[in-house]
Amino acid sequence: GFGATNTLLANANPDAVAIGGFNGDLTNDLVVANYTSNDATVFLALPHVLAQTFGTGCPGTAGVPAISAVGLPTFGNPAFGVRVSSARNFAPALLALSLLQMTVPLGGGCTLYLSPLGLVTFPVFVNNVGTATFFLAVPPAMPALQGLNVYFQYAVFDPLGAYLNTLAFSNALRLKLGCN
Repeated sequence: GFGATNTLLANANPDAVAIGGFNGDLTNDLVVANYTSNDATVFLALPHVLAQTFGTGCPGTAGVPAISAVGLPTFGNPAFGVRVSSARNFAPALLALSLLQMTVPLGGGCTLYLSPLGLVTFPVFVNNVGTATFFLAVPPAMPALQGLNVYFQYAVFDPLGAYLNTLAFSNALRLKLGCN
């Protein structure tokens, strides 16, 4: 992901090349060692947008709730959403958001995949077929948000939920914001 660049220009007499993550955005960047100029040239990759599920949920009345993305988290997308399916019909739920991923075993085979620190929740109501979608407009392009990871997970209130006969949890969703 180096954009539309076809040729990457390094300094005098490039001698060696290495690929690795050099700026912490979880994308592979490129560094070129330059022999004559006795320096290195770093080419930072542009992170691609990402909507990727991970982990496992824990069951409730309708099975294990599943989280998914509606569209991609590209800058300026007004119709991006986070959906839950296979949840209990007509149930209240919480969509949790965190900027940090963590694995917190809760008991009953349930796991919270988000950091409890700085956790933000949004109330949602599941419809008659066990789905709900929370729409979040992705802001316009902002360099500070390029490559930002955001994590989501649903908790569905369910009297047959595996967690304390109160909650069923979805798997988790990792988003990486950016340009398409």
